[in-house]
Amino acid sequence: MESYSVAEYLEVKKPASVNIVTLVKRKVNTWNPTTPGETLISSFNYAFEINDEWIIGYGCDDDKGYCRNYPAIYSL
Repeated sequence: MESYSVAEYLEVKKPASVNIVTLVKRKVNTWNPTTPGETLISSFNYAFEINDEWIIGYGCDDDKGYCRNYPAIYSL
């Protein structure tokens, strides 16, 4: 079975546009999915910008796979 990225999967479906929405974005992350040449992704939105720190809770695991069900986000 071959492995495909989400972008490759969506390209096959021929969407008019793709919008990325995430809860947190690291300040040190310079990746911008809306740079010219990336015609598939039309916008990239996030709620909070964080420093380069490890976060857990609210769906984010620690290095052992725990802490996903915490009701808030915590930095370690």
